[in-house]
Amino acid sequence: MPPVQLALPAALMIGAAIAATTTPPRTDVRELASTLRLSGEGNAGMSGLIDGRPALRMLQVSIRPGASLPWRHGDAGYVVSGELRVQAPTGDLQVIRPGDSIQPAAGSPHHGVAGPAGATVMIVQDEGAS
Repeated sequence: MPPVQLALPAALMIGAAIAATTTPPRTDVRELASTLRLSGEGNAGMSGLIDGRPALRMLQVSIRPGASLPWRHGDAGYVVSGELRVQAPTGDLQVIRPGDSIQPAAGSPHHGVAGPAGATVMIVQDEGAS
């Protein structure tokens, strides 16, 4: 085969090899709802009331098996499927399963690790927390 005719099959093989070794994201986050934080006083016009930043957000987070979420403060969660191991800096571990919810104490850092089947979690996030 002439070199030009080999270029397309070679490119396809290289592309397939790259696709096979690319790791999909460890989490998939989808925003389901958010509310807006209001600002202003008195009879200000609507443009003066809404500053455009969400106050609360509801997220659906799908986590691959064994993947972990970063340390957070103040998020409440509800497990839809799978299992999530939620840990505090003290080492205290709470396993939450479908139908279970968690609401850490205000200001209490925590993070989660998905179980062997992964996890799907609904999270209510306070934008004032980090």
